[in-house]
Amino acid sequence: MKPTLLMVHPSNELYGSDRVLLESIRALMNDWKIEVWLPTDVAYPDRLLSKELDALGITNFDINLPVFRRALMTPRAFPTLVRRYLTTFRRLRQRKPDAVYVNTSALASVIHMCRIQRVPAVMHLHEYVDGTARRVIQPLIGGPSEIIAVSKAITRPLSKALQNKTHIVYNGFNIDVLPENNVQTPLVVAVASRWTPGKGYGELFDAWDLVERRDVELHVLGGPPPSGEVYDVHERIRRLRRPDSVKVIGEVSDIREALTQAHAIIVPSRNPDPLPTIAIEANAFGRAALASINKGGLSEIIEDGVTGAFFNLDSPQELATILETLDVETLQRMGVEGRERYKRLFDPQRFANDIHRIVSPLAPAPGSKKR
Repeated sequence: MKPTLLMVHPSNELYGSDRVLLESIRALMNDWKIEVWLPTDVAYPDRLLSKELDALGITNFDINLPVFRRALMTPRAFPTLVRRYLTTFRRLRQRKPDAVYVNTSALASVIHMCRIQRVPAVMHLHEYVDGTARRVIQPLIGGPSEIIAVSKAITRPLSKALQNKTHIVYNGFNIDVLPENNVQTPLVVAVASRWTPGKGYGELFDAWDLVERRDVELHVLGGPPPSGEVYDVHERIRRLRRPDSVKVIGEVSDIREALTQAHAIIVPSRNPDPLPTIAIEANAFGRAALASINKGGLSEIIEDGVTGAFFNLDSPQELATILETLDVETLQRMGVEGRERYKRLFDPQRFANDIHRIVSPLAPAPGSKKR
């Protein structure tokens, strides 16, 4: 009989961490009986992740999980978190899994539950644990649990003790179709992420308003988050000098068509991005990636001047100049180099092997009694 692996996750969409969860499941489902718990505190009408789990035959439940969200990081909201913690704690004790995989630090308290109940656990870290989060989350993920980090960048704020038990595993995505890089004019640049101020949409549109050439379009994918601060993309586009140069595509379950239509992907993040999925996908599809200079993991994906280019987000003119001078030949050359970099660093089989190597030792020894 396969050992039981409980996987807990804080959203029900198909953005970066959701897709990493699916890749981890594919890497482990042959050796584990997997069950996934998803949150109920935020409404996800499309339930995109649940649909993917159902297609894989993975049992999944909606649970009132104690997800750390910005709106709950107040003294007034603390009792709500405590109630959710206790509900999940009891459910975990009743379920008695052989091991637990916690995806993102938003559910760090589940690692704490596992430590109390002596359940082997692994934390898959997708974000920076610094500032207030450092004081709250780092103590919760201490102890014997293993940590997987998606980039070197996000390990820097961790304590030495946590760094010593952290495995760096770059995300690997299995993208089925690799279309030829033969898209025609107008030249298309695509941006895809949550519509939040930290993703740099304001700065991107400021730069776009300075672009004079008429043979370039901006395609905007993604949408507002289900909770938290929102950047009004539609309102800002209405105020552009040439609003017809921007096409809003919105949220899609499969980004391949958008990548096929684009010559380049732009990642204008204001906040440090741990390891943006869209930049990896750009590499996989042979598309150049243009990205803001920050302290995140973008420098681990993009090789400046080779697979893409970096720009200073505080200088709209600098980004506008890059957009003015883009040419198809250069972008195609960068795309070819990006594809080779993807195969070296972000291969899905390499990801699967690493996840399997780290999680497999959590399984109970043959013949041992269940807790």
